[in-house]
Amino acid sequence: MPKLGDVRLDVVYSEDTDKNVKTSDKPIERGLYITDHVEKEPEKLKISGVCVGVDANTRIEQLKSYQNKGERLVYIGRFKMTEVVIESFSVTKDKDVAEASFKFSIGLKQIIVVNSKSYESQKPATNAGYKPPISGSSTKRTHTVKQGETLSHYALWYYGSAKEKYWMKIYEANRPMLKSPHRIYPGQVIIIP
Repeated sequence: MPKLGDVRLDVVYSEDTDKNVKTSDKPIERGLYITDHVEKEPEKLKISGVCVGVDANTRIEQLKSYQNKGERLVYIGRFKMTEVVIESFSVTKDKDVAEASFKFSIGLKQIIVVNSKSYESQKPATNAGYKPPISGSSTKRTHTVKQGETLSHYALWYYGSAKEKYWMKIYEANRPMLKSPHRIYPGQVIIIP
């Protein structure tokens, strides 16, 4: 029996897959094009069917909850897809289905989750007019690390210069929590001396 997450789907009468790639085409002489890059797009699956029985409404509500929360699910039917989210969801109640039954159409999209653990700066930071939030008193400032930030960023934001002497000052104030001045992680709370 088909299943999406923990929800049993009584009847699935169609499963349509959609697998595409995107290409970047560049014009060359004589009206010809060359393709220099091919990128796989997320796989999609559209399923249609019927939920029947006294608990049909409860199962429909659970599917809506999955969609609203953006939960990653597994679909098992004629096809099997992992790491999918409900991209579209419609429910129909008409004369073709019994009183406690619903027709549904669900669009699933496969996602790829990337977990980034650290960021190492390869080039000097510029502040581009960004003013970071300052927390705490003037004697003890802290900053919560966000993705992509470096100690050079903090030196530039708080001291007006990304020179080594400034970011090393921040690094030294945060030892032994920081093992290297080039490895900071989102969520860490850095002391700005």
